[in-house]
Amino acid sequence: MEPSTKTKCFCRTDFTAEDLKNIIKGVREKSNVVSQKQFVSSVPSEQVAAFHKKYANYQLNPLYIYQGELLIKYGASDFYSLTKGTKVAIRAGESPVFYTKDKSDYTVFKDGLFHNNTNEKMATPVTYAAFAKELNAAFQKYEINTCVRKIHFFAQCYLETWRFTKAYEDTTRAAGYKGGASFLGRGLIHLTNDYNYLAYYDHLNNTQYCKLYKNRIGEGVFDYIGRIQGDATLRGDAQKLTQVMEEVRRFAPKVATDIHYAVDSAGWFWKKNKLNELADTDDVRAVSIKVNGGTNGLPERIYYTQLFKDVMNFDLLHKK
Repeated sequence: MEPSTKTKCFCRTDFTAEDLKNIIKGVREKSNVVSQKQFVSSVPSEQVAAFHKKYANYQLNPLYIYQGELLIKYGASDFYSLTKGTKVAIRAGESPVFYTKDKSDYTVFKDGLFHNNTNEKMATPVTYAAFAKELNAAFQKYEINTCVRKIHFFAQCYLETWRFTKAYEDTTRAAGYKGGASFLGRGLIHLTNDYNYLAYYDHLNNTQYCKLYKNRIGEGVFDYIGRIQGDATLRGDAQKLTQVMEEVRRFAPKVATDIHYAVDSAGWFWKKNKLNELADTDDVRAVSIKVNGGTNGLPERIYYTQLFKDVMNFDLLHKK
């Protein structure tokens, strides 16, 4: 019998589609849980007694619960059964309470994957089988091969991709991104700025255009091109960079629209920035600073790391 994700260690072990689905579902069920008041509108119409439907906007009434029965309140203290439409006697000293349900990430997203982009949608719907295949390949390629490394990787990606629902930063805001709107965040770990896209392009194509980019602090590739193109000794470099950056610009959307590049780019970034070594220390702050360049979203990153540990039963499986 195949072990469950609760008893299965994923050190140097691939994820099946079912493993991955169970883990993501488990995290979504536990994450961002809030209790919400329920209204008549949340109940199928056929379950609401005709008595209530004679009132305008009856669907807007909040629901109450008393002794296991759903009620609607009329006036100061009269309660009627939701399904029967009859008045319910309330015992002295007792009072119905608001009927609430917990809402979580799973309530919102169910089992969907990368389906929420407004722009640059995935070229084909992402299945758990396809996602597991790409993750397993990237984990092997970039040595993300222990539970603690995978947990930290998952947690950072979970935040970056809005709970594994977006591989693209849905915004038209280009300010602050080197190279402009063409180089907004994409992938499981949002690749941003023209110089990072160029570095990943070099990695994929076994080229070394990044060596032509001798930037100053805070200078993007296009900034650098603008600075050197008037220099006779560097004009050739400027022309080469201009040409390749147009190829990079055309390639960039694939990091959001192709699950292979969305996952692989994150794995590449992870290893390039020595995040495996930081994950080994189990230091969420240090990992987050490398991923984000600062502490933006640090409380959430800590929270999601613990959730993935809980769902993957890390503390029990890896007792020190």
